[in-house]
Amino acid sequence: MAKSESKINKTESKVVSVAHKSSAALAGNAFLTYHEEVSNIVERCERINKVGDDATNEQARQVAKEANKTVKSIDDARKALNKPLSDKVKSNNEDAKKIIKPLVEQVARLKSVIGTYEIKKEQARQERLRKAEEERMAREEKERKEREHIQQVRNGISKLNTDWSKKIAECKTSKTLDKYLIEIKGISITKKEYGDLRDEMKHTIELLTKQVDARRDIVIKIESASKDEKEEVLKEAAGEQAAVNQELTLEEQNREMMAEQDLITLVASLSTDASWNVQDRIKYLKDKYGSAYIAMQYRDDIIKDEQQHQQKEAEVRELKNDSVKNQRIELKFEVIDPLKVPREFLMVNEKKIREAVMANREGLKEDINSFTIDGIRIYKERQTVLK
Repeated sequence: MAKSESKINKTESKVVSVAHKSSAALAGNAFLTYHEEVSNIVERCERINKVGDDATNEQARQVAKEANKTVKSIDDARKALNKPLSDKVKSNNEDAKKIIKPLVEQVARLKSVIGTYEIKKEQARQERLRKAEEERMAREEKERKEREHIQQVRNGISKLNTDWSKKIAECKTSKTLDKYLIEIKGISITKKEYGDLRDEMKHTIELLTKQVDARRDIVIKIESASKDEKEEVLKEAAGEQAAVNQELTLEEQNREMMAEQDLITLVASLSTDASWNVQDRIKYLKDKYGSAYIAMQYRDDIIKDEQQHQQKEAEVRELKNDSVKNQRIELKFEVIDPLKVPREFLMVNEKKIREAVMANREGLKEDINSFTIDGIRIYKERQTVLK
């Protein structure tokens, strides 16, 4: 024991004398003297493979006690070696904390000030985005209702065109044809009833008028035919009517095709967004106005609508890009009801369990069942103590 204490004192004196050296050098010098002793004790321990009698048992105890004391001696030397270094580290840490404390406080204060401003800015941006989204949805709803109304009006125009076309094609007298022409030209085309489809309705009346004019020549032939010729003339009239209808259809198709080319050119020239689909926009405009031909008559309105659309889109993009920079989202939590926390997120408190077992140590030594904890098995285990 005296030998071990002597080594500890020597180690402490060495630490003081070489405090200016690196910790690695200190460790090497301080523990160098223990290498031979440790090797000797390890060799003696390895010789004892089995304890078969009291003499061997006592020999094993003695060498184990000596090894245990040497471990404690080396650990004490380690603590003595580390103490001045630990004290210096602690002192450095305290000095640094004192120096940086005002800076840390100011950084925290500035972060709070910056955060308050940026949170308000972000809230205002989100509010503007919300309003922009509401406006977009309102516009889409308005357009949807307009499309539904337009479709209803267009269905009415289509039915009117079909009914009149059938009556004109079946007409056999000039008098009736004149009456039809007066009725067709007398159809009132009000803004209240037809809105933006007034031009489409005017166009339909023009087509019906052309049908009346084309039918007139056929009707005259029918009226001038004799009884014997009547049947043959009616057959010829049917063929001529079909030819007239085909001619009017081809004329309408050619005009629509040329107008659609002009509409494609117009829409493509207005496109500034890479996601813009020209064909989808053409379909939308044809649905809205009834045809490419009529849509081109609203050229200025189409340009104005697209400019307003792009302006709104640019405003939304600017709002999205104007988000607060240099911030990150940190996820935090708090336990609001411990009883509801799933078992997978709970941890057994081994420290408290150990304290409870030790507090009931005497009773447990007599009766292992004198103290219990649900879910815990308390048992005895014998250990050898080296004294």
